Formats: sequence, C-alpha cells, structure tokens
Amino acid sequence: MPPALTARRPGCLLQTEGARRQLWIGTLGGGLACVTEGLWQRILTRNSGLPNNLVYAFLETEEPDGRKVYWMGTESGVARYDRGGWTTFGVRDGLP
Repeated sequence: MPPALTARRPGCLLQTEGARRQLWIGTLGGGLACVTEGLWQRILTRNSGLPNNLVYAFLETEEPDGRKVYWMGTESGVARYDRGGWTTFGVRDGLP
C-alpha cells in the first residue's frame, strides 16, 4: 500500500467494469488511489487537482462516445475527472 494511504481510512470504494477493471479508493485524508490488477497505479491528491483529500463519494459515468468520466464528492465540493483534467464545482458554483 502506498505510504500516503497507510494511515488513512477509506471513505468510499468503486470497482469499474469492462476490460480494465480497477478498484478506486477514496480516503478520508489521503485523496484517491487506484488499484489495477493488484498493483497500485496512481494516487490523486490536492497536488494533482483534487479539490480536497477527504473523498466521501465516487462515481463513474459514461459519455455517449464511450469515454469514462469520474465524479468525486469531497470536503471542498464536487470534482469531475475527464481526459486527465479536472473540473471542480464548489460554493462559487452554487453548491451549498
């Protein structure tokens, strides 16, 4: 397990479907981690654009062209991860 996650509790889990099955782990303080075929592939944190390292919810959606889009509910708002880039939504965007 990556050092950033060893002292963190999971806040949510998502297992993706399809040919490339992944397990995403949203933590309560360590950001997001992804496990692919038993190997830790990536950790996403505030340093990589996540609005907050407290991740409470995680959802995968599919665009009409088949592209996967990921949505996260964090302590600082909602984040959308698509094509390697982030879009964030918070109080300034009308969220409570």
